[in-house]
This record gives sequence, structure tokens and C-alpha cells, in this order.
Amino acid sequence: MRSRDAGSRVLVLAYHEPTLDPRVHYTAQSLAKKYVVTVLALVQEFEARPAENEPPDASYQTVRLPFVGRGWLGVPRSYIEIWLRMWLGDTRLAALVVPPLALLTAVAVITAALVLGVVADLIALPLLLPSILMNESRLVVVPYGLKMVRRLVRAVWPDWLLHWAPLASLRVTSSVLRFNCRVNAQLWRYAIGNDLRADVVYCHDLWTLQAGVMLKRRWGAKLIYDSHEYYPYQYQFWCFSTVIRRYEATLTRAVDAYITVSPQLADELARVYSVARVHVIPNVEPRPPSRAWSGKSPMSGLARGRLKILYQGTFAEGRGLEEVVSEWSRIDGTRVALFLRGPKNPVRDGLEERAAAAGVLGESVYVLPPVLERDLIGAAQEADVGLIPYKTDWLGYRFACPNKLSQYLHAGLAILSNRLPYVEQVVREGDVGLCYDVRLAGSLATKVGALTENRDAVNTFKKNARSFAEHHFNWERFEGALLRLVAEA
Repeated sequence: MRSRDAGSRVLVLAYHEPTLDPRVHYTAQSLAKKYVVTVLALVQEFEARPAENEPPDASYQTVRLPFVGRGWLGVPRSYIEIWLRMWLGDTRLAALVVPPLALLTAVAVITAALVLGVVADLIALPLLLPSILMNESRLVVVPYGLKMVRRLVRAVWPDWLLHWAPLASLRVTSSVLRFNCRVNAQLWRYAIGNDLRADVVYCHDLWTLQAGVMLKRRWGAKLIYDSHEYYPYQYQFWCFSTVIRRYEATLTRAVDAYITVSPQLADELARVYSVARVHVIPNVEPRPPSRAWSGKSPMSGLARGRLKILYQGTFAEGRGLEEVVSEWSRIDGTRVALFLRGPKNPVRDGLEERAAAAGVLGESVYVLPPVLERDLIGAAQEADVGLIPYKTDWLGYRFACPNKLSQYLHAGLAILSNRLPYVEQVVREGDVGLCYDVRLAGSLATKVGALTENRDAVNTFKKNARSFAEHHFNWERFEGALLRLVAEA
């Protein structure tokens, strides 16, 4: 590959506000040491962050596209137009012929989709994938035709039937695929339309990989796939898992270097997708000169000398927080306090209701407002223990390397985690905390009791955490591997 001085370019794709995931910044910042890097990200309105959340040291350009929820006709029309222009070129004749031809073709496609309607949406959709979205000419035409069908079905069918498990599975799958179509459509169109031609396309998450495959074909670029999760199991639906697994398996055939976040997930992905090798680069923070936080938190005042256990991050189903709150009544709340910090959503509301019903909300369980992503490490330093309660019966979490693991370690917190394979491996290697088993009643209470009984051990875990993060579990240790993978792809 050419050197940066010779103009080698890397296009990094993200399907969300890039500062929501620190890994987007770290990869782009490292690549910018050798290449000219542009981050192209799709941002929904609710994801917008203040300017101070932006990395101050970024050596790359970031382009944020507002997520456009195009109408049922707009998306297929725009992509039929792109496909036609690809063949006809940017001639004067094309400028006259293509727009009306694209409109007529889109109307014909949508009409056909409506005719096939309920059958397509409820039966045929799993069979249509992954081939639907593999070519520029097919991108989003069928899934967006189905959007109108979905609206029709919701208007006619009773609500209880729509929530029937088999139909709910199909509806969730269809919804995710439509979102995926919009994302890839917008990323691909902007990259082509604004001449972001690159030597390497670096895709964060499955939901940008289709655009990456198409750009590779168009430009002859190398394709890097950074898989952060086990995507077929983000939702516990049979249809979703089957369809997304087939979709991802098809797209990964075009990948030149395949990266994920833990050795356990790498082995699983290599087995399921018959890939020769999946490389491992964990979710790790860089070594910072300082992580001081200027904000104010009531944590210490509320704890009143008790051991402070902190969970911070997104509240979502399957993360084991319901089990934590339910078991908290077994724990001596006069000696330990649990703090839950993150954005408000229905899951967080449910946890508050559960804690209130158990009589522990405001007594030994406290809910704190979120902080900016850039402040997660600094704000965590006030706690003693960082909690990672993800459940292993959710395959989407079983092989995880959560960002919060590295953030807790850099903040100097002891770790209290459910027995996630990679997290448990790190906890033992660094001697930084304890693991419990959410499947065993009383296991969490026993481990929390051990920590409250031995504060000296907690302090040792905290000291070990900082040392382990400083010398072993940091971005600098893995940066060289990333640069080699890109150079050799």
C-alpha cells in the first residue's frame, strides 16, 4: 500500500454518532498516523452530542450525515437512479431520461411489492435475504417496498396478533433490515457522490458492511470489517438470528481483514462463517495523561462511607440488571450502595420500579443521570467497584468485551462481573476483582459480601486495575496490530 505522503486514503464508516463508541475514534486516530482518514457517519437526531464531546486531538476529518427516514418511494427511486447513472454516465441525455425513468421503475417495483404484500412480509422475507442487498441495483428496493405493506398490516390486524411471538419476530427482523438499508444507502450514495474514493474502506459494525462491499467493488479498495458484536443475537428471535446470520455470512466473503473484540468471539465467528482467521483487537482505552472530571456527582454524598458499586452505560434487556436489582435485597445496604448511571429509557424506568417495589430505591440503590462519553472514565473514579452484569445465555453478550471493562480499569475500579468468558479471563489475569454466576441464586450477594468484608482486598484490586490498564490493557498495545492488518490486507 502506498504511504500517506503518496495519498493513500482510508474511509471509515459508522452507522451512528461516532463519539458514541470510542473505538471509532481510536481506530481512525491510529490510521491517521499513516493514511489520510475520513470518518463518514450517519447520525440520528437523538444521538446528537455537544461539541465538547468531540475528541480534541482528532487527526482525521469527520463527516456527519443526518439520518433520513425517506418515504416509501424515495429510497428505491434514488437508488434506481444511481444504478441507471452508473450505466449511462453523467451525460446530458442521462440527466433528462434518468429521473422520470427511475420514478416509473420505483412505482412499478412498489406496486409489485404491494401485490405480493402480506406473503412477502410475513413468509418470503427470510428467504429473500441475504441476496436482496448484495448489488447496487437491488439495494433497498424490496425491503422498502415492504414498508408500505407493514403499514397496511398494522392498520388491519388487531394489536394482540401483531405481538404474537412469530409475527413479532418477523416484524423486528423487517424493521432492522429496513434501517440497515437506509444506512447503507445513504453512506454509499454520499461516498460516491462526493468522491470519497479510498484505498481502504473500514467498516464499523455489520450495519455499514453492505456499503463497504459495494464501495470495494466500485473502487477496487481493500475492505476491513470491525465486528463489535455477535450481531445475529442482538435480538432473541429465531427469524432475526437466522436472517442476520445468513446476511453477515454472505457479506464477510468480500472482507480482506476481519476483526473482532475478543478471542472467544473470534473463534465463534470463524467457526460459524467458515473464515480462516478473525483477528482480535479488544475494546480498550488509550493510556491517558489524566482523566480528571470537572463535573459534580452526588455519589459520595449518597454513599456516606459505604462501598460504592457503579454500573454505567446503556440500559438494555439481557444485561443482567434486573437480576442485580432483584437480588439486592439479600445484600446489606448499610455497607454498600449500588449506583446505576445511564440515559433514561424504558429499561431504566423498569429498574427503578423494581428497586422501588423492593424498598431499596433511594436507600441502597440510586439512579444517576448520564455523563458525556468523553467523561465516562473520569466520572467513574468516584466509585470503588465497576459492575458488568451481562448474561451469558444471551449469545450477543456471552463473548463480549464491553467498553466499560477498559473504562473501569483506567478509572482504577475493582471489577465485579458475571462470568463472561473474556471478562473473567481479564479479571483473573490482572487480579482486578471477582466474578459471580447470575444463574446461581445468591452468587452476586456472596461476592458483594466478600468485597464489603475486605476493603483491603478492594483497594488491592483497584491498584492492580490501574497497573493492568497502564501496562497491558490499553489501546497503545494493540495499535500496531491494527496498522499491520490494514497494511497487509
